Amino acid sequence: MITVRDKESGLFGFADYNGNCIISPQYEDVSTHLNGYASFLQDGKWGHIDRMGNICCSPKYDNEYWFNGISFAVSLEQQPLLIDEDGHTLRKFDCHSELSYFTNELILVTNDEGTSLINRLGTDIIEPERKLFIDSERGCNVYEQLIICLLYTSPSPRDMRRPRM
Repeated sequence: MITVRDKESGLFGFADYNGNCIISPQYEDVSTHLNGYASFLQDGKWGHIDRMGNICCSPKYDNEYWFNGISFAVSLEQQPLLIDEDGHTLRKFDCHSELSYFTNELILVTNDEGTSLINRLGTDIIEPERKLFIDSERGCNVYEQLIICLLYTSPSPRDMRRPRM
């Protein structure tokens, strides 16, 4: 899908790659995602549509953050949620949690308990650890099979330096 915008109204819609209108401009904002899904903002709330323009999830979310091919990270009344493409809740998080896209398969969750790693269905891979450190400089550029090499249990990168002689 290609995002289109009406010059007069400023509203967004979608067209196919041949320029044919799929959804006429009617949304305040939109963002396209993997697998033909898109998020749309209508009356100040976010929802999701499929590549044919069918509403999969009615607009009720305060924010939408990203889609990883299986799940959307959204918030409802300031509570972060991981939902599937039909709007079913996969997992709820406390209000102080921050969800960070790490790879298509992995999500970092940071809150008062520490940092944990979950899969895109919301299942814990690594339980919350206060000392978990992710090498963000390399973490997003490695193959998922090597991800375990980038997990440290040191409180900070400076503690990983070699001792001075």
